[in-house]
Amino acid sequence: MCGIAGFYRQGNKKLTPDDVRQLLVTLQQRGTDATGMAWKIGNEVKVIKAPLKAEEFVNLPQFSQSVNEVCDAQWALFHTRQATHGSPKEDNNNHPIVNSKGLIIHNGMVSIAEEFTDAQGQTDTEQMLLCLQKYGFKGIARVYGSLAIAYVDFSRPDRFYLYAHTSPIAYSRSDNLFLFASTVNILKSVYQGVGFFVLPHNRVFRVNRPILHHIKKVVAGTVFPPQKYTPDWTSYVTPYVKKLLYGNDGCYNYEEDFSQYEGS
Repeated sequence: MCGIAGFYRQGNKKLTPDDVRQLLVTLQQRGTDATGMAWKIGNEVKVIKAPLKAEEFVNLPQFSQSVNEVCDAQWALFHTRQATHGSPKEDNNNHPIVNSKGLIIHNGMVSIAEEFTDAQGQTDTEQMLLCLQKYGFKGIARVYGSLAIAYVDFSRPDRFYLYAHTSPIAYSRSDNLFLFASTVNILKSVYQGVGFFVLPHNRVFRVNRPILHHIKKVVAGTVFPPQKYTPDWTSYVTPYVKKLLYGNDGCYNYEEDFSQYEGS
């Protein structure tokens, strides 16, 4: 389980530095192994991340020097990590996962129908990023497991894309500000919007204004017959994560309960 959040803004509407701090610290309830954020300012996309709890991350000099710029950004994405694949001590494993073509943040745990050997880290998220960059959004059908993602293609850096499959994404918007997070309660910690909604599952949405644009429907894990996923990295998984993600047979069988958000 990880925490994801982000915004897209236009005009004068924006979060304050205190809002950004509060958002990250509230996200910490979903992951304490690492914290990171990405934002687009002008023509540049910037990323900072560290193997720290959010409450520690927001005290870093890099954060303090960047937070005003983040508030002015066209968009920003935030992540708190509960590590599964790959040690958080190696920053290539922490989110946002980024390469020369794009970046991604992810809540969930997945396996991919093929292995990409050019990965810089050891995460399932990076494998998913490489799959998207090879196949486009139809590559989601090659992904098995639980995922809620925000994805940026650097060829079109003025937008990001959202997709959810068995893991929730909640969102709210006004005329000049679109906000999303893993849960409604996280959104409410920083924003009292006109309403809070749950992103429909198995659909790709583009955000390049403070509104959702439906791109296509694609269901994860439909390219090959589903198989139980038995990871080989269990030596690193913490007992807390094992309790969340595994059944008695040690195989991946977890679906997050998002019924609490229905009707929000």
